[in-house]
Amino acid sequence: MCVYGEDPSIIWITNPIAKKEHRCCECLSVISPGEKYELVKGVWGGDFLTFKTCQICAIVRDEANSQFRYKWDETIPFTCLWETVGCEYEEVI
Repeated sequence: MCVYGEDPSIIWITNPIAKKEHRCCECLSVISPGEKYELVKGVWGGDFLTFKTCQICAIVRDEANSQFRYKWDETIPFTCLWETVGCEYEEVI
C-alpha cells in the first residue's frame, strides 16, 4: 500500500541515456543500454533516494499527476504509480 508523504526538500531530475541495464522503479521492466529514462534524486525526510523510471511509466505518471488533484497538491509517490492509477502493468515481451 502506498503512503503519501512530504515533498522532497531537494530534488534533481534528469533524463539520461542508460549505459547499463537498470530496473524501472514502477513496472520493474528492464531499462536497456541506449534507452532514455527519467532519473530522480532527492532528499525525502532526511534520506537521500534515487528513482529510475522507464519512459512509459514517466509519461503515465506525468499524465496522471496532471489529471488528478491530490490532497495538499501531492503527487504520486515513486513505486506506487500503477496502484495509484488503479490498473496493473503487464510487461510486454
